[in-house]
Amino acid sequence: MKNYEIINYGHSLFSIYLMFGWSISQIHCKSLMLLIPIGYLNYLLDDNKCLLTRLEQYYKKQYNIIDEKDFISSKLEKINININKKILDKIIYISLFNSYLISYYRIII
Repeated sequence: MKNYEIINYGHSLFSIYLMFGWSISQIHCKSLMLLIPIGYLNYLLDDNKCLLTRLEQYYKKQYNIIDEKDFISSKLEKINININKKILDKIIYISLFNSYLISYYRIII
């Protein structure tokens, strides 16, 4: 397994964790309360690119694979779903904000 494939697999797991980690336990809710804002801030400061996406693209360039698509866009294209970048960003923002709110709610109550 090549480096970029390992990063892609880890990115998939991390994305699922960010979306549904709140359902595991209170400890995971607390970690999401920290991870989501940090990840979102990194995403905004890095021109709407995830750190893991940039790392994956870096390793793909070492194998002469040119792929400038975003992580989620490439996953959706594999199942023949094409969404505008702006709409996809809004879906990501809303989904992560929802996960953050659920984590917050589970910690408080």
